[in-house]
Amino acid sequence: MPEFPDASIEASKIVEDPTRLDRMNAAYVMVRDTSMMGTYKNLMDAVNMLAERGWQVISMVNNESGTIHVMLRNTYFKQKNQPTDE
Repeated sequence: MPEFPDASIEASKIVEDPTRLDRMNAAYVMVRDTSMMGTYKNLMDAVNMLAERGWQVISMVNNESGTIHVMLRNTYFKQKNQPTDE
């Protein structure tokens, strides 16, 4: 069953279960990660996994608490009323 995230997704959840990416059917998704040491390893891994599936980073915000939010766009997303190439 496709997933439609209605809130930001923790990067660690994507890293723990990359198959969830194959079930996501949304035009945009926001991924977040917190790192007190500034490594953001889970975020980098998650963004790379998404990029391999055609997602593109469109914005990134870092706040003072050490959390980064990354907005990504699904380049393969087609709206229901959009004609297909068939």
